[in-house]
Amino acid sequence: MRVTTLWRRALLALAVLLALVLLAGALVLQQLRQAGVQVAHWQGLAWRGGALQLGELQLNIEQPELSARVHVQQLVLRPQWPGDGLLREVQIGHLRLHWDPLPPPQSEPAPLPDPREWLAALGWLPQVVQIAELQLELPCAGRRCLVEGALHSQRTGQQMHGQLQAHSEGLQLRGDWRLQVQAQGWQLGSDWQLDGREALQMHADWQQSAADRAHWQGWLRIPDWPGSPQLMALLGLWLPQHSLPLADLPEGLQMTLGWDWQGERWPQQPAELLQQQLQLGAQVVLEQPAAIPGLGELRGEQRLSLSLEQGRWQLHEGRGEWILQPQTGLLDDWLPDELQPRQLTLVLQAQDQALDGQQALALDVQLQLQGPWQASLQGPLMLGLLPDWQIAAEAMRLELQADSLQFDDLRLQGLRVQALAGLQLDASGLQLQLLRNASLQLGVLQLAPAELRLQGLRAGLAGSRLSLPLAEAAASWRLPLQVRIDSLQHPLLQTQSWQLDGELSGAADMQLRARLHNPAGLAAELDWRWPAKAAGWQAALELVALDFAAGNPLAASLADWPPLLSLSAGSLRGQGQLHGSSGLDRASFLLQLDGGAGIYDRSSFSGLQLPLQLSLNGEQLQLQVADMQLAQIDPGLPLGPLQLAAQYRATLGAPLAGQLQLQRATLQALGAQISVTPQRLQLGEDEQLLELQLSGLELASLLEVYPTEGLYGDGLIDGRLPLRLSAAGPSISGGWLRARSGGVLQYRTPALAAMGRGNPAMAELALALDDFRYTLLQSDLEYAPDGRLQLGLRLEGANPKLQGGRPVHLNINLEEDIPALLTSLQLSGQLSEIIRKRVEQRVLQQRLQP
Repeated sequence: MRVTTLWRRALLALAVLLALVLLAGALVLQQLRQAGVQVAHWQGLAWRGGALQLGELQLNIEQPELSARVHVQQLVLRPQWPGDGLLREVQIGHLRLHWDPLPPPQSEPAPLPDPREWLAALGWLPQVVQIAELQLELPCAGRRCLVEGALHSQRTGQQMHGQLQAHSEGLQLRGDWRLQVQAQGWQLGSDWQLDGREALQMHADWQQSAADRAHWQGWLRIPDWPGSPQLMALLGLWLPQHSLPLADLPEGLQMTLGWDWQGERWPQQPAELLQQQLQLGAQVVLEQPAAIPGLGELRGEQRLSLSLEQGRWQLHEGRGEWILQPQTGLLDDWLPDELQPRQLTLVLQAQDQALDGQQALALDVQLQLQGPWQASLQGPLMLGLLPDWQIAAEAMRLELQADSLQFDDLRLQGLRVQALAGLQLDASGLQLQLLRNASLQLGVLQLAPAELRLQGLRAGLAGSRLSLPLAEAAASWRLPLQVRIDSLQHPLLQTQSWQLDGELSGAADMQLRARLHNPAGLAAELDWRWPAKAAGWQAALELVALDFAAGNPLAASLADWPPLLSLSAGSLRGQGQLHGSSGLDRASFLLQLDGGAGIYDRSSFSGLQLPLQLSLNGEQLQLQVADMQLAQIDPGLPLGPLQLAAQYRATLGAPLAGQLQLQRATLQALGAQISVTPQRLQLGEDEQLLELQLSGLELASLLEVYPTEGLYGDGLIDGRLPLRLSAAGPSISGGWLRARSGGVLQYRTPALAAMGRGNPAMAELALALDDFRYTLLQSDLEYAPDGRLQLGLRLEGANPKLQGGRPVHLNINLEEDIPALLTSLQLSGQLSEIIRKRVEQRVLQQRLQP
């Protein structure tokens, strides 16, 4: 009877427990259905070994933000009684989750979970959770990706730790976490590895005081981004394209973020986090150079410290130092490869200051460039972000120096640039201005092909402006130039100082307008332009008019100015046009000398009108004299006027071996006209032959200047003089002279009369020449390079007083030293001091010759 009663009570208890289980199951199913979870299938329910076991369970989850299917196999639920929580252990042999996220509905942001609720939920967690095989099937990049792994966690009292292992697309992930529950808060630590390398470390500490004041602090660290080369490919599958600039982060980047938040209460919404006290600290480090596409290799460090209180941000520290080694060709559009910097160092320093969206951020900047030349830019600048970003600086110090630079054929030594610069950079572009004391110094500038060497170059750059739009508009600049050159050396110029004053400007076109001048008084106005749409540059050069009565700047400037040529009067004007691309392609010049007068060697001249046209086309050089006129030239006897029209063609490779085309050349001398037959001369040959025609030489004028006493005659002389020019000097061979008609020749001198007193033949000759009426006067003419003139003179005629006018034929050979004759004529006349000294010097040299 007693046994029967016990069995009845046991069966009743079992029935009540079963009813409670069924009721609880019904309630659980009802709660699951309300949460959008539906049990699609289950089987294999059993109680074994003190645990509830389920062979298979399938759940369908339909919620506003996701749709999922869960498949569980070999589920073991081991209850815990008595003790904390309902379950002591949960084991799952296999769990597969098929997840499809849905677009979130338009609603208010989800509230932040309260950490105190986390503490409450911790007590309900099983002491052990073990998932032997975990599979997550998720959408990615237009397809579905599979993540496989295992999960294990264990809770002991107020401590909990766990581990997650997963792999997908060849990437191995491992995560370890630790949770320590305290009286009024908790501490959480986590470490994550990718392919066996540390990828992420995190620590967080949350405390809640009795006064309901919350304190949350922690840090997060990435020791080596991305940790695995497979990570970026995997993130590209999971994250929407361009959602985060993760692909732009350099490899090897170390990042640390720390926070310290305090508030009167834990906020309900994320935005309320910024209404309490917050301190943030961040550090980014690149220890090893990392390749940045489009830039080069970058390394450096950036630190940042911020605080927020009562809605106001305060910057406590902001310092960064970055070093960039530019990739090859990065600056090809700006500089040739041999002049490009090899390293750029940027240092940014921000002092303690309030951060206001309407107030600019003050920064100290140091930018250094190292390579063939060194440059630095340092000073304070302001960074504004609202309403539009802009960077502004009132006075930054710019320095540039280079001991030696070589660019093709151009060599620079001792380059120094110093300036204070103001700048402004915004979305429209860059504005740069060089302020007071901006200067450039250059020890040596040498251009070998042009045989040009400048020493001691100094340039003032104050007031220079640069405008560089960020849109497609062309850049513009303006550089006032004040250039001083201590020494300019060139084979065509005498070494001396030069100055250039002007302005270099540009936008679509580049233009240089300046005056170039030297202490000797030579000056030129330059207008150089390079149109943006043209293939090359062009320049206009105008010579500032010279007045030779005040001096001769050309003689003091040109290295090859003839030392025997001096100008004492006249004015010279000139202008030119030049065109080129990388060098000079073609040029044309027009020079006009008016009223020129002066001395050449031992000859004076005056009334020189010289229009000279010079053109250069590639290697072809041309000189054109359309109508040169010289009023008078006096080498000992007055000659002139002289007229000349000629053209000369040559190449730059052989400028003195060209072709001279004489179009017209005439000289008036002693009543005669000496003209040159139009002809073409090849100056590259050893000799040149000129055909001179003599017409109308007045014999009376010739004998008037000839230094012989008692000689007189009249008549007009014509002739032909084949003049040969060679390195030995001018010469004439086969020349002749002939009187046009008869005339008178008288030679009356006491010396000739005395010779005739004792010699009848000489007496007869003296009587014949006393009043000789010639019918024929002609002569052969030879002139040697040493200045010896030989005449083979033949006279035919009679003296009416000699034997009734008997015909007389005379053959006379005459020889004259023409240079000595001209010297004698000069000494007997009125000479300038310059000519007299040169004549006396020549006489002295002749006397000293053996």
